[in-house]
Order: sequence, then C-alpha cells, then structure tokens
Amino acid sequence: MAFYPCYYTCVKMQCVSLTAASVLPSLRCLEITQQGERPSVPPFLIRCVNRVLSDNWEAGQSEFLQSEMPNERQDNQEPKTEVETTSEQEKRRRSSDGTTPKPQQKQVKMAENSPESPEGSGGMLDRMTVIAEAIDSLQKGQKSLQSTLDSKLDKFSKEFMSSIGDKFKAMKSDFDLELGKQQAQIDTMSRTVELIIKRLDKVETTDRAEPEFPREHEHTANTVNDPELTIIATNITQLPNENIFDVATELIKSVNDAVTVVDAARLRSRRIGRPGLVKISFSNLEEKKQVLREKRKLKEKDQYKTVFLRGSKSHTERILELNARTLLREMPNGNQFRITSNGRIVKKTPRSTTLNPEPRFEHDDHDDHDPDY
Repeated sequence: MAFYPCYYTCVKMQCVSLTAASVLPSLRCLEITQQGERPSVPPFLIRCVNRVLSDNWEAGQSEFLQSEMPNERQDNQEPKTEVETTSEQEKRRRSSDGTTPKPQQKQVKMAENSPESPEGSGGMLDRMTVIAEAIDSLQKGQKSLQSTLDSKLDKFSKEFMSSIGDKFKAMKSDFDLELGKQQAQIDTMSRTVELIIKRLDKVETTDRAEPEFPREHEHTANTVNDPELTIIATNITQLPNENIFDVATELIKSVNDAVTVVDAARLRSRRIGRPGLVKISFSNLEEKKQVLREKRKLKEKDQYKTVFLRGSKSHTERILELNARTLLREMPNGNQFRITSNGRIVKKTPRSTTLNPEPRFEHDDHDDHDPDY
C-alpha cells in the first residue's frame, strides 16, 4: 500500500488531465516501471479517476485527498505495529537473558520501504492501461453506434418518403379513374339532353306549320279536372260519334245563355244501360254557381227532365260521400234520410217525397261505386 503517495503526488500536481490518453504518461513520469504482483485497485482511486475523466477534476481531487491521507497514515502505522510486536518479544527475550534491548527504528523504515511498492505500482499501471483502453473502446463504440443510427435514420426517412409518394400516386390514379367515369356520364347526359332539345324543336316547328284552327270539341283536360270550375251532369243520352262539347254547350244554354262552356268530357259508363257522366267546366267559379242556382229550369224541357246537375267534388269528398251512402243503406231507417248537394245528411220531408219526386243521389249518380271518376 506504500505506492499510494505516488498517485497522490500525481493528482496533487494535476498531472491527470480529462482524457485517458494523458493518464498513462503522467503515471510513467513517476518511474513506475517494475513488474510484480498486481494488487487490487482501491475503490477510492477508481472513483477518483472516473471523476477526473468525466470532466470533474475538483471533485476527483477532493475525494482522492480525503480518501488517501487516512489510508496512508493507517498503512504507515500497520507495519509499525508488527515491528513493535516483534520488538516487545525481543525485549522480553533479552530481559530474560539479562541484556538491555535497543530500539528498532531501522526495521520500521525498512517496513515502510518494503519492496512491495514497485510491484504494486506496476499492477496499478496495468489496470489503468486496461481502463484507458476500455474507455477508448467505448468512445469508438459510441461513434460507431452514432454512425449506424444515422445511416438507419437516413434509410428509414428515404423509405418512408418513398412509400408516401407511392400511396399518393395510387390515390391520384384512383381519383382520376373515378373522375373519368363521372365525366363520361355527364357527357352522355349532355348528349341526351341535346337530342331531346332537337326533338322538341322539331315538334314545335311541325306544330307551327299546321293551321291554327282547332276544332271546337278539342280542349284541354286540365280544366275538366278542376273541381272548383266543373259540374257533373247525369243521365245525358249517349249517342255514337257524339260531339260531347256541343252537347254540353246546348245543355247549359237551356239553363243560362250568358254562360260559356270551356270544356266538356264524358266518362266511361260503369253500369250497363246507363250513360256515362259528363263533366262540364266553366271559365270562373261565378258562372258555375249561377248554373247550379238555375238548374231547375231543365225540368221545364222534355229532353232534359231526367238530367241532373251537381257540383264536382274532389277525390276525398267523393270518398266521404260514398261512405255516407253506404251507411244509409245499411241502417234500418236509412231510406228516410238523404244527402244534399253540399254533402249534408238530412231527413226526408213528406213534401219532398210526394210533391217533388226527385230521385235520391244514389240513384242519380251511377258512379257512386266508383269515386275515381
């Protein structure tokens, strides 16, 4: 343990720098060159060297000084204890022989200057060499690892960017394909619209070339389908190849000469032996009401005695009226009631049954079982 002052001197003189490459020359300058038994490296010295190599010189020096001096004093005292023990034995032996013992100072110095110091210095140098080589190897390994990581990151970055580019190319191709399909459909629809426009232009040109004198019985069906402007005539005799517009006009003139018929149409008969209903439309609602107020004038003419006029109703109103008639038929005293033109159910009066033998609605309207006229 006597070689510790050498290292103490090295640390104290600040011969140890921040790298392992300068540690070995600093140790060699103390002329520690002898080879011998390699004692174990003291832990405090390893900690000191690690502190110095990790750029913490002050902490390494402080720890070395605090740890070295007590150990050094203890190492210097240990041989003295052994020598004193031997001298005490010598004193006892000489005292038994009758001679006076002498102090053994040279033996203490020889113990302090024992030949173990060079051998221990050589073993420590080897261990420091191994530590320096290990540090150099770690530094090289770190550089190699850093270069490997850099190459891996570069490779990963290139592959990642390449894969993203391929995916975007695939998405763009799919989008272009779908866009092409939609564009083809749009082109097809455009061509179809152009053909329709050309046909309409051709039809319009043909219609303009024909003489504009429509026949009196040719009218649009939209006016007839308007319940607000239409009335229903029943029991009008149906003739083959008849002009129903002329027949309706003559019928309305028998009621009021000032009213003009706009359109007329006969519906298909639903019963055998009964003529179909005739729908007559007017230009406004006031003319329709006027005709219905004066419809009793038809009773004064022989050819129209059996003809009955009533206002046209919507599909919902006809369904409700048909249901009401069905209920009246099923009731025990249902024949005592009648349905008015406005849809009310009223009880028959004796006068209405005797003096005014006007038939009930269900007998006048042969379409009571068909609400879709």
